[in-house]
Amino acid sequence: MRRTLGLLVIAIAMVSTGLAPAGSSVPAASRLPARVAVEAALLRQQVEVRVLEWVERDEMARSDGYVYTVEVGELLAYAARARNEQLYLRLRAFAVQNLIRDDPSDPYTRGFVL
Repeated sequence: MRRTLGLLVIAIAMVSTGLAPAGSSVPAASRLPARVAVEAALLRQQVEVRVLEWVERDEMARSDGYVYTVEVGELLAYAARARNEQLYLRLRAFAVQNLIRDDPSDPYTRGFVL
């Protein structure tokens, strides 16, 4: 069964920071023990593949049927930090198509983010 997007966002955030102390100037990957760094890289890759599959299959909604904009935003921020252009562009296209309202006839919804 698919885990919630929220849990994946938390996992990505933890792994992408390298569990490093705030303000450290050492790159996150170099602060991790080698075995953990390898496992973190594999986890990141698995999550990225899974998220791409969700976008391609139109499965971004949670079990309650809603897509949480904040979670898509977190994934976009992760993709940008990870320099994963493919993931970023796919998520951005999804967000623009599904999460932004831009009705020219209604000035109150121009650029409104759900």
